Amino acid sequence: MDDRAQQSFTNGQPSKQGGGKFVTRLCQCIVLFLLAQPCFAMQGQDNIPRWKYVGGDVAVRELEHRVEANAQDATSVERITLEAGPGTAAYYFSPLAPAPLIAEMKAAVVLKANSPGLQVFLSVVLPRTRHSQTGEPLTILISGSQYRVAGEWEWLTVADVGPALQREVRTLRLQIRRDIDVREAYVDGIVLNLYGGPGTTDVSIGPVQLQGFLPLPGVGPSALGAGTSVTTSANAAPTAPAPLVSGDTSPRPSGPLFQKRLQRDWLNTPLGNHRELDWNTTQSRADIIPAQHITTPAVEMVGSVLRVDGKPFFPRAIEYQGEPFDLVQRLGFNTVWIRQPVDERLLAEARQAGLAVILRPDARLLGIQETGLQRTIGPSYDGVIAWDMGTQLSPREVEELKILAEKLRNVDPMANRPIIAEPLTQLLAASRAVDVFVIGRNPVFSDLELTDYGTWLRSRPLLARPGTPVWVTVPTHPDRAVMLQWQQWGLSSDQIDRIPADQVRLLTYLALTAGARGLLFRSQSSLSGTDSATRERCLSLELMNRELEWIEPFLAAGQFLSLVPSDQR
Repeated sequence: MDDRAQQSFTNGQPSKQGGGKFVTRLCQCIVLFLLAQPCFAMQGQDNIPRWKYVGGDVAVRELEHRVEANAQDATSVERITLEAGPGTAAYYFSPLAPAPLIAEMKAAVVLKANSPGLQVFLSVVLPRTRHSQTGEPLTILISGSQYRVAGEWEWLTVADVGPALQREVRTLRLQIRRDIDVREAYVDGIVLNLYGGPGTTDVSIGPVQLQGFLPLPGVGPSALGAGTSVTTSANAAPTAPAPLVSGDTSPRPSGPLFQKRLQRDWLNTPLGNHRELDWNTTQSRADIIPAQHITTPAVEMVGSVLRVDGKPFFPRAIEYQGEPFDLVQRLGFNTVWIRQPVDERLLAEARQAGLAVILRPDARLLGIQETGLQRTIGPSYDGVIAWDMGTQLSPREVEELKILAEKLRNVDPMANRPIIAEPLTQLLAASRAVDVFVIGRNPVFSDLELTDYGTWLRSRPLLARPGTPVWVTVPTHPDRAVMLQWQQWGLSSDQIDRIPADQVRLLTYLALTAGARGLLFRSQSSLSGTDSATRERCLSLELMNRELEWIEPFLAAGQFLSLVPSDQR
């Protein structure tokens, strides 16, 4: 507070200028104080659960659903045991007093389960954009972290809600082909996807903690009930619930706010574009399935040829590093090579952009419990044309490859979807476990001549099972060891982090002469960068893709016979 404002306030006759500054600063302090305060989360009342099943794309049967209270700190834990079939989502919803979505908002819920892969979301309402069929405001989910370690208490959090909302909106604009107004967006609940794979999933859900949560006018923390768990700082480390005793005496939300329908047909979930569901409805919602699907491609290997929807397909894939899919498409790629665990919505975004996906199956898919139920991978993965099992460096990893590949085939609804791998040892044994053999090296700036590299490429498949198709990797960066040496000489990454366009072209055609049925362009950084090295890399890749498009029918289904010598250099 400046001296003039302080003087006028002390005299009891604030001046117009000083009083205005004082009031403004006081309001700013109040807002900052409120943002720093913890907000209340619901607790059940009289053993009434606060989490309700609201739908999904799986058949779900609750075997147990009860609330247990901790007499020591007045918190409660909700225990849910559910049995599910094949699919991807079983959503449980916990309503909150509507609060504007602001950048400082964070939410966390602690839980323990016997299966990994569970995930937390915030339910967001967009009041300025209406559903074309129901006339109601659009609702979407903002995703948070996933449950990783089975059998341990773990906090699942939703943060960075502003950028997350923009990402979801970009995807939805492509999907519904109209603008989406995010102004006045607000949060009305927390959502948990409790689908842990087919079979039985046991979940214990502890308290909810919120930060930056400012309920809309007329709705205060009291509307959410007492006996809450709070956090006083964004950096506070929450702890797991203490031992439990039976009973729960904490109040349940009440009033007009919670009497209306609490279920939302979140547009970016399997529930999107479906009928509204009444919160008080007790009938099973297991019959909910998407009303409209993108056409599911039929993927299969016929000999050495990959066919998608019955037509030969030649993958031209870029290793995904977070760049927008529309950029990938503009550069001429028809496939993205995703080598890290991803959210199902990212797969949907790739399909909307017309891109096929080569995906590394995560622990959730490979760790599905043996329940006797088969074909468990849901429709979210329909855009995947191949499963990438990674690189095998040792005989032990090759043995693990055999086990995981067999398990993946047992749960994949597309029986002929190919599995690819890049074994560096025991090639014959590894090739018997997979459908496609990945090979490739980075000879640029090394002592390996390109002619010798071409010979190596053509001889490598001879070590595998006869007839095994080959996909070849093409580097777009110098080897990391080479870059490290150059950096020690004082060169910047902007100067050295590129392979000249003519070298990329030569490496590509060497791969084709080795009989490659697919090209996987390796990438160590996003193609959306603005530095000169990235721009040059984008131009060289776009040029290469345009050339390949002219001969793609031959590459996809033709037969390589032999090399023809030429005196042209």
